[in-house]
Amino acid sequence: MNNTIYNYVSHETIPIYERYIELIKKWNRKTGLVQADTLSTIWERHILDSVQIIPYLKDRSNSILDIGTGGGFPGITLSIAGFNNMDLCESNIRKTVFLEEVVRLLNLSARVINNRVENINKKYDIIVSRACAPLNQLFYYMENVSRETGSTGVFLKGKTALQEIEEAQKKWNFSSQLFPSITSEGSKIIIVKNLQSKGDK
Repeated sequence: MNNTIYNYVSHETIPIYERYIELIKKWNRKTGLVQADTLSTIWERHILDSVQIIPYLKDRSNSILDIGTGGGFPGITLSIAGFNNMDLCESNIRKTVFLEEVVRLLNLSARVINNRVENINKKYDIIVSRACAPLNQLFYYMENVSRETGSTGVFLKGKTALQEIEEAQKKWNFSSQLFPSITSEGSKIIIVKNLQSKGDK
């Protein structure tokens, strides 16, 4: 485990993260939560990679939707860190069952939604996602669950972040900020605000 994790979460949460990791390893073979070859570096590759967005989320009482959470990244890691108004959207039933088990066993406040994000009617303050879909598609999802007053998107993206922004600008108006990932050279954290469609998507 990299001590950098303590820049983002408290010492008291570490045993909960360790239990979460145990559950991932137990379920991974039949559920495909993460790539098997990343299990040996799960603290850096998945946990730290997820919690590094905490400084960009501000108020822990904000309502947050994690789109395509998969094995719970970043949603479960944020819930463990104390974000208590967290919804996890996952359409895969096997992964949903896993997430519900994690929430139950770790006594988390997160809510698991087994549905496609297009079908969610609730509006959120912040939308997060990691390795779910191209930015263009994420913006379509974000538009569906954003408040009229405007919501913030916090997206973990790989080395194609700049290209995805350029492509999205053809169909969307938005303001964005890019910050370097601390876990993967070339990867970015994209903060998106003031999202508006230009029309035909």
